[in-house]
Amino acid sequence: MKSAKGILCLLAVLFLVTTPAFGDAADELCNRGFAKATKGDLDDAIADFNKAIELKPVFGSCYIFRGMAKRGKNDLDGALADFTKAIEIKPSSAEAYANRAYVRQMKGDWDDWPAKISGFLTGQLTEPDFFKAAENADKKKDREQHCEAYFYAGSKRLIENDKITATNYFKKSLATDVKTFSEYQSAAAELKLHHLNLQGVSNASPGNSAFMLCDCCNAFHRQYQRWPKDYAELSGFVQKSDGKLKLGHYDQVKFTSLPDGTLEIWQVSGGATSVGTLKASPTKK
Repeated sequence: MKSAKGILCLLAVLFLVTTPAFGDAADELCNRGFAKATKGDLDDAIADFNKAIELKPVFGSCYIFRGMAKRGKNDLDGALADFTKAIEIKPSSAEAYANRAYVRQMKGDWDDWPAKISGFLTGQLTEPDFFKAAENADKKKDREQHCEAYFYAGSKRLIENDKITATNYFKKSLATDVKTFSEYQSAAAELKLHHLNLQGVSNASPGNSAFMLCDCCNAFHRQYQRWPKDYAELSGFVQKSDGKLKLGHYDQVKFTSLPDGTLEIWQVSGGATSVGTLKASPTKK
């Protein structure tokens, strides 16, 4: 079993909880309490957190720190109350939700959706079971939970360097249209950071390599009524059709024919590490 100090340090890093900045007396007490907690002095830390909360009753991050200290003392009910209070103060607090989910998991409450998120992230729940758990008869709740599920599954896949599946999941998170959720916004940010997300020729500027790649795929489809199976086949077609045409420099390109009749192209260009998607719609003769 990890020490209280180890647990607090691990979770502070894992959930990206940021210590409050020095400012007023409440801030200073909370900072002092956090420093004590990381050293394992949980009782003294809780005393400082109590004083800080007395001075500033809406001090959400301090409730989180106190909850972490209580969890370190195995006061799970007290920790749960503090994390819940932090959520009441700031409903968008991902740290509070994550910590509350962890405590509920420790209490064996697997019927709670946040606890299932925690179970999935800690490897205690498989991906298929996680997606199954996201299902709900309430359509609104079903969309919300799938928004979260696809984001967390995508994040996990990204850590495993499975960028193709990660991108797929981030797109599915956005498809739920739950724009008020932090997971939706984070999925959009991940796609913007890691992917090009060009949707067809109309969105690709004429003359650039993405436009040309898409245009050549369409030319191949017009000729053979199917998509090229890989970049080598497309390259051979281009060379045969016009030896002067240059597609651009690609280290790796993967083609996937989708059920809706479009082609999805995953590319790493010019030695860059970002992965992009490009959909080309078939053009009839």
